[in-house]
Amino acid sequence: MKRLLAAAALAIVAMATTAHAEPAYMTGNKYMNNCPTVEFPKQPQTNNKTAGGAYVDKVLNWTQCLGYVLGYFDAVAAWQNIDADTAPVCTDSGVTAQQMHEVLLSYLKNHPQSRNEPMVQLALMAFADAWPCSKKTPQAAKRGA
Repeated sequence: MKRLLAAAALAIVAMATTAHAEPAYMTGNKYMNNCPTVEFPKQPQTNNKTAGGAYVDKVLNWTQCLGYVLGYFDAVAAWQNIDADTAPVCTDSGVTAQQMHEVLLSYLKNHPQSRNEPMVQLALMAFADAWPCSKKTPQAAKRGA
């Protein structure tokens, strides 16, 4: 049953990363536009209603990005719990949403040529780079490495 669930999770990620008939809901460009900084948006020191509305939009965009990160990361964590042998990302329980957001921004800034790609694919690559699984190869396990 665990293998079946892991295979289903892998299939979903694979379909999301290869299917280009429908545009992706979230791309690297959209993520960067909605959440360009690691800091929570600062409230403007003005009573101007236009500035207040822009601030609310920034907060909504920022929380949408964190929600995206947390949902994605929960899916990967579930994969890790179901079948650790096939999980692409391995983290400890101390990783925060802020850290995940910073990892994604750093990855996107360092890979501008990929920002038009679906965010599901970019997030997988960013998180796998930041928190790789250290799996022993069969030969290494036999040697006691």
